[in-house]
Amino acid sequence: MKQAKVYRETQIRIVLNPKYKPKADEVLAATGLDNLSQLFSVLLVNYGDRLIAAFKAEQSMVLTPLEQPLEVLNCDTFTSNICE
Repeated sequence: MKQAKVYRETQIRIVLNPKYKPKADEVLAATGLDNLSQLFSVLLVNYGDRLIAAFKAEQSMVLTPLEQPLEVLNCDTFTSNICE
């Protein structure tokens, strides 16, 4: 008799900061997903590449000098008496 190969998936636990639980519950209710594990999997599969691209874009941004000089602010610039 031939034995079937048994594949065991490794479980990985992820800790959700309690302050984000209300948002997670809101997403679960809106999507009909059953639990946070499903939610994380859906977010990772559907938005993981976008998240990576966004981080790469943010890290590669180069700050360029302003094309016009900044206005010099002094007490005459403000309409209130904040300089008094």
